[in-house]
Amino acid sequence: MKINQLAQKYQISIRTIRYYEEIGLLHSSRDAANIREFNPLQIERLELILFFKNLGLKLYQIKNILKNLDINVIESLFQKRMSDISHQINRLNNEKQILITVLTMLNSKDHSKINVKEFIKEQIYFQKNNERMLYMNNYKNNIIIEIGENLIPLANKQVNGILIDSIKKMRLELEKQYDLKLDLIRVTDNPDLLSLNEYRILKDGIQIIHKTIIGNDSSKQNDQIIADLKAVILN
Repeated sequence: MKINQLAQKYQISIRTIRYYEEIGLLHSSRDAANIREFNPLQIERLELILFFKNLGLKLYQIKNILKNLDINVIESLFQKRMSDISHQINRLNNEKQILITVLTMLNSKDHSKINVKEFIKEQIYFQKNNERMLYMNNYKNNIIIEIGENLIPLANKQVNGILIDSIKKMRLELEKQYDLKLDLIRVTDNPDLLSLNEYRILKDGIQIIHKTIIGNDSSKQNDQIIADLKAVILN
């Protein structure tokens, strides 16, 4: 098969095929007109290259695989790729949840009263502070408070949310009273799992509390969550 036919069949550029030749991934012969031709074995090799490339493997990794098609090499590279994909998914989920959180906060306020600079600074605070509003993907060795959409204002100081400060205050009191060094406590929204007024508390990845808050009194809502959080910490 000539190079232009190969490029058309697999929807890749002639330049890409030439590059694969340059780095030793593919090999071709020349016809009488000095045009590259690829035999069935090289076409099959190109299909393997494209298969591995579509999985996100780097060309140097593909080259390593194609040296001898060792199953151990393939397994090792696939495991690494799985790990990379998991990290990417976590990062994208993190970004998605931050956007959902910020948009929910914005929709709860009168836009004419928003100080954009201060609002952005507040979101940076949420992301940098120990107790902060942020989607967390690794629940290990942390206490996580997940809240439904209607409870998000509790954790937003822009709308006088008191949950973050209450957690910090409770932490200091418990550390002083019981001589404890508490795990990091994180707050996140989870609209995919929780209904509007639900919250749950996880410790080391295990759900300990899952409740629905009745009523719209933010102070009582806050107190209920803090009481359950304290119970989880001390039990």
